[in-house]
Amino acid sequence: MGDEDTRQRIRQEVCDTYVAALAGLAEGPDAQLRAELLSAWLVGVGILRSVVGTPALAEAAAADLAPHVAAVATGLLGRPMSG
Repeated sequence: MGDEDTRQRIRQEVCDTYVAALAGLAEGPDAQLRAELLSAWLVGVGILRSVVGTPALAEAAAADLAPHVAAVATGLLGRPMSG
């Protein structure tokens, strides 16, 4: 991300959509920070799953991932996530 304009546009898109939606689901203090942490974790999972192709993540079905994603989301957002 060497181009500052591109980085700014991507950050605005990510923050105004995905992170904002997660922050709206968060309960308690530091909602923005916890939403950004969850977003970072999800991006990392996506990169390992699709780009890097780590064996366990690449081979896992969405149903296998769902309870783990829900557990992390619940922990970070401070409320249960429905499946």
